[in-house]
Amino acid sequence: MPPTDLKVEQFIPQKPATLGDLVGVAFRIFRGNWRHYVGKLFWPSLFASVAITGMEWSWLFFIKAGGQMQGFALHLMILLGFAIIFILAQWELALRCVALLRDTFLADSKFETAYKFARSRQWRIMTVYTAGVVLPTIIFMVTTLSAGLLLVFGKKLLNIIAITGFFSIIAGGTVLGAMSLVLTAVWFVLVSLEDVGIVKILHRGYELVSPYWWRSGSFICLLCISAFAVCLSFYLPLIAMEMFESFTHGGQAHGEMPLHLAAIETAVGTVLSILSTGIILVGSALYYRDLKFRREGLDISNYCDHLLVSSEVPEV
Repeated sequence: MPPTDLKVEQFIPQKPATLGDLVGVAFRIFRGNWRHYVGKLFWPSLFASVAITGMEWSWLFFIKAGGQMQGFALHLMILLGFAIIFILAQWELALRCVALLRDTFLADSKFETAYKFARSRQWRIMTVYTAGVVLPTIIFMVTTLSAGLLLVFGKKLLNIIAITGFFSIIAGGTVLGAMSLVLTAVWFVLVSLEDVGIVKILHRGYELVSPYWWRSGSFICLLCISAFAVCLSFYLPLIAMEMFESFTHGGQAHGEMPLHLAAIETAVGTVLSILSTGIILVGSALYYRDLKFRREGLDISNYCDHLLVSSEVPEV
C-alpha cells in the first residue's frame, strides 16, 4: 500500500470487527483527519447549502407573492439556477468523496492522484451516486404513499387490521430503506476503490452484502443515527435562534427570517454536510472491508502476504 500523510493505519481494523467498533473507528478516523476532510469537502458542501437555501427562499417568496403569474418566469429561472448549482456541487462532492476514500484507505498516496482517478471515471461514479439517491427515495415514496392510502381508505377496515397494516408498511419500508442504503453505500465504495465496470460493481456489491442483510441494515442504522446525534448538537442552537426570532417577531414565517439568520443556517448546513458525509463515507468503507474479511478472507490473505514479505531473505 502506498504511504499517506493521513492518520489512518493505526485505526483501520485488520480483522472482522463488531458494528460498534466499526462506527467508533469511523469517528476516530474523521476526528484525526478533520482538517483534511473539511478542506476537501468545504466548497462543494457550501455551494450545495447555498443552493438549497436559495431554492427554498425563492419558492417561499413566490408563494408569499400570491403565486402571481407575472413573477412566475423570474422565480422559475432563479429556482432552476440554484438547482443547477446544487447538481454541480453534488457532482463535485461525489468526485471528492471518491478521492477521499482512495486517499484514506491507501489506494493512492495523494489526494491529487486520487482526484485524477475520480475525474477519469466520473460518469461511472455518478451513475452509482445517482442510484444511491434514487433507490432509497423510491422506497421512501412508495412507503409514504402506501401508508397514506391506508390511512385514507382504512376506515372501512377493522381498526386492528388498519393499525397492523399501517405499522407493517412502516416497518417494511424502514427495513427495505436500510438495506437499499447499505447496498448503495457498498456500491459507492466499490466504484471508489476497485477499477471494475458498472455491471461488475452492482453484482459484486450484492454478492458481498446479500449473506448479511440484517447485519448490514443494523450497521447503516447505527452509523446514521450516530452521525445524526453529532449533527443534532450543532443544529440545536440554530433551532433555538429561529424559535427566539419567531417569537420576538410575532411568529413570522421562515421566508421572513432576517438575512443574518439565513446566513447562519447556510453555514450550519455546510458544517452538517461535511460531518455527515465524512463520517458515513468512512464508515461505509470500513464496513466494506469488514465484508471482505468475512466473505473473502481478506485478513488472512493480508497476513499471509505479510509473512511472505517478512520471511524473504535479504540479498547479500
